[in-house]
Amino acid sequence: MPSSGEDAYLFRHALTRQGAYELLPPSARARLHVAAADVLESLETAQDLPDIAEHLRLAVQWSGAAADSASAAARREVAACLRAAPWLVKEYRYAAALALWERASSSSAATGEQRMEALVSAAEACEPAARYA
Repeated sequence: MPSSGEDAYLFRHALTRQGAYELLPPSARARLHVAAADVLESLETAQDLPDIAEHLRLAVQWSGAAADSASAAARREVAACLRAAPWLVKEYRYAAALALWERASSSSAATGEQRMEALVSAAEACEPAARYA
């Protein structure tokens, strides 16, 4: 079955985007992911919370040797995970919520209180998660 022109465009667009992304140096990728998280946070919509956490995860991943920016992004990532996971539970997206709580609890940037919050919240979500699995 032949693909439509729109499908071909989307495929080429995705390849172009991926190619451009791969050409960026890691520090630029990190800065752009932080900027994307900043923009999404300014919109203040709950549905963007998981995307904010993901952009901050990628910012930490690409920060590399820039320890100050990596630790700031890591602290923001932990907070974003803790904000996004309860929203995901309300959307019955338990696996995604549990993954965010696991990320928050295992981050070296998490405080003891944040680790406890993530672990307790994850434990509380396991019962309904099993019910809807």
